[in-house]
Amino acid sequence: MNAVSATLGRVIMRLWLLAAAGAWQDVPRPTGSTTAHSSGIDPIRLLLVGCGPAVGYGVLSHDLAIAGQLARQLGTITGQGVDVDVVAADTLTARSAVAALSDVQLARYDSIIVLVGLFDVIQLAPVDRWGRDMSSFLSFLEDGCAEGATIVVFGIPDLPASKLIGALPSLLISGHAVALQAELDRIAPQHSGTVFSPFPGTPPEFAGRAPGPSLYSALVAEALKSVGSRIDLNFPSVATHVNDEEARQEALERLGILDSAAGERLDQITGMARKLFGTTSAALTFLDHDRQWFMTVAGYGIAQAQRAGSFCDRTIRTDGPFIVPDATIDPRFLDHDLVAKGPRIRFYAGYPIMSPDGYRIGTFCLFDVRRRPFAEADVVLLRDLALRAQQQLWSELPARSR
Repeated sequence: MNAVSATLGRVIMRLWLLAAAGAWQDVPRPTGSTTAHSSGIDPIRLLLVGCGPAVGYGVLSHDLAIAGQLARQLGTITGQGVDVDVVAADTLTARSAVAALSDVQLARYDSIIVLVGLFDVIQLAPVDRWGRDMSSFLSFLEDGCAEGATIVVFGIPDLPASKLIGALPSLLISGHAVALQAELDRIAPQHSGTVFSPFPGTPPEFAGRAPGPSLYSALVAEALKSVGSRIDLNFPSVATHVNDEEARQEALERLGILDSAAGERLDQITGMARKLFGTTSAALTFLDHDRQWFMTVAGYGIAQAQRAGSFCDRTIRTDGPFIVPDATIDPRFLDHDLVAKGPRIRFYAGYPIMSPDGYRIGTFCLFDVRRRPFAEADVVLLRDLALRAQQQLWSELPARSR
């Protein structure tokens, strides 16, 4: 495409974007939580970043979109739990992606999945500039991720089927997609530690149909088959967590939840946990400076307790569940007030609660006045309940801030 044709094409696409912007915003897409999970132990932690299919057009929850399908299908393949965080936007580009991830702790993930390029195609981004931007973005990911983490970059995906796209824009888009894909193939050897894989084409049975859960399921299945032919999908656990207490405390305070009443749904989740496990108590706690504050407790009532040396303080320093079957024989807790005095806790099981920006701000926990074992199936259920409480907490944050 010569300079004059390229300029004319960009003018046409800008006019189309302006004309279609309002209608495009009416297309259903996920609201609320930007995470998806599947049950299991030793969860694989993934970050999905991109535009186009990563946004989740046609569904109202990431559980039904690419992220949820990825969590469930990868969980089935590996036998592990899977946590997927999503950073996606209609207009995310190779150039804007670095800024979009500026507050994300990349080292928290075992793998980063990249679906960037579709909006660059729509804008008819200059090919050479796009190649530089994409290469810079990949270098940013490689420098920031955990050592040994896997970065998977998918090729340019199809534009979602829509009546909003006319014949001329479709022609321009399809031609430029080929050009950007060729540029991605050209820069790939510069990033030898990154896995490049074509993004699956739309299966014939979904051609011309609006995207939905069945399409996303089919795309993820084909994508995992493609990537699985190149690498082991049992991603090694390499995610690391930065123990920055000042940043952690600031993240907690930004939420504006301290000393506030729990919503009814959070009370229900802790109550359900107590009944399912048959423990003395279940609680959602937050570690605030030198205290642990109990937002909601089912069973034995505690408003707050000393943080130093506590079960919950230990929990937020772990990567997963923290289990104490019998505190009376554990030297870390033998002399703790909640063990040696009232309520004489013997058993504890906790799972970290995260802030939306990735800090361990509290725990979802069980405690009992009787010592007890805790099986692998119990760990899976505790994680599921903790993630449900975390998602509910996040969903209430806008209302709490008003």
